[in-house]
Amino acid sequence: VWQISDTATEVKVDTEYDKMRIASVTSETITMDNKDNTVTLSKNKDISLMGDIKIKTADQDVVDDANPLRYYIYKAVTIEGAAEAAPVAEAVKEEVTEAAKTVEEAKENVTEAAKTEEKAAPGFESLFALTGLLAVAYLVLGRRE
Repeated sequence: VWQISDTATEVKVDTEYDKMRIASVTSETITMDNKDNTVTLSKNKDISLMGDIKIKTADQDVVDDANPLRYYIYKAVTIEGAAEAAPVAEAVKEEVTEAAKTVEEAKENVTEAAKTEEKAAPGFESLFALTGLLAVAYLVLGRRE
C-alpha cells in the first residue's frame, strides 16, 4: 500500500500501525508485516488492518479449496464537494373519482394507411454522455488521497 502526499511522514523500522509493523525501509521500498499480530479472515467481516485501511470479506456460504474466501482491501474516503442526497418529499394522496360509465355503440375500426417513419440519424448525445463520464472519473481519481 502506498500513498503520495504533500505532508512528509518519518518512517522507522519496528514502528507499529495497528496490526502491521514496518519490517524494513530502503530508498525505494517500505516493507511491512504482521509478525506479532495475526489476521484471521472469516466470512462477512470488516477487519481494521492499519489506520483507515481495512479488509472486507465476502458473505459466502461455501469456503473451501475450490471456493476460497473472497476479500478486498479498502480505505473509506469522502469526496469533497459531493452532493448529498436531497430529502424525498412524501407523495400527496388525491381523491380519485370514477367517471360514469357510458355505453357507446360499437364503431367500425378504421385503419389508416401505414405511415413510413423517417429514422433519425443518431445524434451526438452519446458522445456528450461519454465525455461527461470521463470528466467525472478524471476528477474523482485525481482527488484520491
